[in-house]
Amino acid sequence: MPFCYVDLDARSWWQATSFVTLKILTSGAIEKPAANGELEISRCIAQTDPTSEGSTSEGSRYLRTVLNLFEMAGPDSTHLGLVYAPMRESLSKFQRRLSNGRISGYYLKPLLVMLLTGLDHLHTKCHIIHTDLKPDNILLGIESQAVIDDLINDEAEEPTPRKMESSRAIYLSRNFGDLQRLPGPPKIADFDLAVRGDVTQPHNHPIQADLFQAPEVILRAGWTYSVDIWNLGVM
Repeated sequence: MPFCYVDLDARSWWQATSFVTLKILTSGAIEKPAANGELEISRCIAQTDPTSEGSTSEGSRYLRTVLNLFEMAGPDSTHLGLVYAPMRESLSKFQRRLSNGRISGYYLKPLLVMLLTGLDHLHTKCHIIHTDLKPDNILLGIESQAVIDDLINDEAEEPTPRKMESSRAIYLSRNFGDLQRLPGPPKIADFDLAVRGDVTQPHNHPIQADLFQAPEVILRAGWTYSVDIWNLGVM
């Protein structure tokens, strides 16, 4: 599971403490190819988003890509670690916080604008189709630095419970707690199933969860960028 940590190696002594999220993958036959696919897409997005004096294009702000990667040796095999910017929670978890599961128009309207801006950049600049857009794959930003500060203080005062099993420590998950205000800007995440859209023939292989499948996917009629827009509309 991802977790937040102080990235001491990525900064010099005069720089402020930074935080990132780590995703440590198992060494299974499925996880490694999926991670390699996400890395490839992240590199593609980075190459199509040249920065000017450190600024990024508007659409790329709403795409969550891999910042760095590393390998770590385990007792049985080597595990790949992916480094991301920290985010608060998925859109699906945010909906579960609401009494009726519905997002108010006050927050929904700007949320849709940002997601469509991100998809426009993904489609027109990067030529990538996400193929698995759903609430679990949209992450909302942390609303303030105080959220991370509170998490650090809570961990110092009451360390996360753990148990030892076969010489390995298993930790209980700790979340960011209650929202202090509306979450920050969203990011479209999980590009491990994404494909290139600039191909000579439309794709035709099965994609998307059953609930979110576009008509052309169901009919095996060939699909392209529009399947992502269908997914967003279904949500």
